[in-house]
Amino acid sequence: MVFGRKKKKEEIEEKVEENWDEEEEEFEEEDEEEDLNQ
Repeated sequence: MVFGRKKKKEEIEEKVEENWDEEEEEFEEEDEEEDLNQ
């Protein structure tokens, strides 16, 4: 039972890391657009 919960937590952490990478890429694109506008 405890092992199952630990595995589930690791899966959630992996998903969070993947989402973070996607959000960082979006921010980088926005920064580039702002630089062009200045």
